[in-house]
Amino acid sequence: MQEDNLDREIRILMVEDSPTDAELTERELRKGELSFVSKCVETKDSFLKELEDFSPDIILADYSLPQFDGLSALSIVKERYPDIPFILISGTIGEEVAVEALKAGAIDYILKQRLSRLVHAVRRALSDAEEMIKRKQAENRLIESEKKYKDLVDNALVGVYQTNIKGNILYANEALASIFEFESIEEMMSVSMFERYKNPDDKEVLIEKLKKTGKVTNFEVELLTKTGKTVTVLLSATLEGEVISGMMRDITKRKIAEEQVQYQLQRLTALRNIDMAITASLDVRVTLNVFLDQVTNVLRIDAATVLLLNPNTLNLEYAASRGSAPVHSSTPTCAWEKGMPAALRLNNGLLASLIWPKHWTVSVALHCWLTKGLFPTTPCHLLQKAK
Repeated sequence: MQEDNLDREIRILMVEDSPTDAELTERELRKGELSFVSKCVETKDSFLKELEDFSPDIILADYSLPQFDGLSALSIVKERYPDIPFILISGTIGEEVAVEALKAGAIDYILKQRLSRLVHAVRRALSDAEEMIKRKQAENRLIESEKKYKDLVDNALVGVYQTNIKGNILYANEALASIFEFESIEEMMSVSMFERYKNPDDKEVLIEKLKKTGKVTNFEVELLTKTGKTVTVLLSATLEGEVISGMMRDITKRKIAEEQVQYQLQRLTALRNIDMAITASLDVRVTLNVFLDQVTNVLRIDAATVLLLNPNTLNLEYAASRGSAPVHSSTPTCAWEKGMPAALRLNNGLLASLIWPKHWTVSVALHCWLTKGLFPTTPCHLLQKAK
């Protein structure tokens, strides 16, 4: 059936073996000022042919014909063209047959002795059919829209999820499974989302905010992947009833980059402070104290020792330290527990090797060149305790 209004020319297929009855039906329709074109059939083969070729908007069928019948015609229509309205017309139809026809899908039934009801029945049937078509088209558009939305969410670059208030995952997309290093969405959904929180208190804060305001935005939190690796994510979520819907973006690389930039800024600040100390003070001890303060704080090391070159002896002599308690000894090598040597002899311009205990690792070897006083060269050995 074509989607249109009732002012157009309606195509009516009649199943009728009596030309007189068919003419009476058409006359009644014209009295009701319906614009229509009709075809009349009386066998199953001709009915099937016209269903295909004529493409009727509505079917009016006699209940009983010599070679065919209305209920058989109704069965064919409901199987092949369920949207075409079907009205049964008969002069002998009983109440039980009428009820059977309505249950089978007929829109109405009309007695030939009361054709005055026909126009109203046809108008109502066509109007209902058009509304049904519009509703189905709207449903199809909605289904298509939901499919497109689901495809968009499934293939989004950000993690999208739904959980219940207990943390059980109801939905997850590929991006979310990837963030948490799971092989598949199914594997991701087999665990609780709340198990992913590195700090359980963060979960409690999130739930409290959701219960209070119904939503959170840009909530930064550290989560754990399947392998135990920490990732930092930025998530937004809403709470509706017992369901939490949200999305999260992995910002781990961004956080690392920000920390690296901040670290570089701290290093530059430290170098500037050291330079200012060198320029402003004639006291080497003050300069070295500033130097060690800046180095230990910025580089986050456990111990630092400064050795100054004595130009007369070409020995590196202890000058200052942080996190160590050197013993003034002439021994060229020593264990950390026994302290730093008081002096080390340079060999061909290179610093002699030092032996450190196994639980300490050399973190940085930093050479600062001081241009003041009697000590032009200052190697600074920075040590960090192994974790």
